[in-house]
Amino acid sequence: MKVTKRIKRALLRIGVVVVAVFTIIPFVWVISASLRTSNVITGGIVPNHPSLANYTYVLTNSSLPANFVNSLVACGFATLLNIPVATLAAFAFSRLHFLGKRHLYLSVLITQLLPGAAIVIPLYQLWATVGFFNSRFALGLAYAGITMAVGILLLRGFFDTIPRDLDEAAAIDGCNLLQTFYLILLPLAKPAIIATAIYTFLTTWQDFLFSSSLMNDPSQFTLTVGLYSFIGAYATNWGAIMAGAVITAAPIVIIFALLQKYFVQTVVGSVKG
Repeated sequence: MKVTKRIKRALLRIGVVVVAVFTIIPFVWVISASLRTSNVITGGIVPNHPSLANYTYVLTNSSLPANFVNSLVACGFATLLNIPVATLAAFAFSRLHFLGKRHLYLSVLITQLLPGAAIVIPLYQLWATVGFFNSRFALGLAYAGITMAVGILLLRGFFDTIPRDLDEAAAIDGCNLLQTFYLILLPLAKPAIIATAIYTFLTTWQDFLFSSSLMNDPSQFTLTVGLYSFIGAYATNWGAIMAGAVITAAPIVIIFALLQKYFVQTVVGSVKG
């Protein structure tokens, strides 16, 4: 039995290593291609003469820095909108009892079954009607609506794991519903709130469909749309695209590396809830 367990563990570790290698190789290849002096992206993993020329080009001779700011504004605004609304909605679904609660919650979750391509056309028509085109804050508003359902799902699952005895103890001490939420539950939900913020920011940061559909002014383009501008009709600056891809992915990698424990804790809590 012990030998069998050791074999299973060894096979599991080998499988994890294989998956990790195949996951990391594309990222290593992109970094390698961004360091090449030529516009040829094929070849070995290690470039013969590594250079930062592509990074210098995209940071000084392109609109990528402005695109970075646009993405930061839109995604940051979406995160700031999503957190308070999703937190209050999740609290209501977790702790309150009202008519149609189950059906309303299911209707919120069903919105995630719709593909982005099905949403973008009516959203485009709405934005044209109200005049929201080429606004970073309006794009952030759209992002907040798109990611709201998953935020509610994560936070509600976490609230469900908090014992209701705490609510009763707070009520005995004279706290009303809002005081219980603000003083007791909200501090305990900090990991879930951080995880929801991570999800919202990372999901919207890598969006291309909605930002390219709701923005037609090059000065308002986000990073993903700005990267697309390096693709020309007759030639493509692959080195610049790879350098821009690394710059675009860097904030995502850093944020997730620093805050991944909150995301894992929240996902596990939501599944249990």
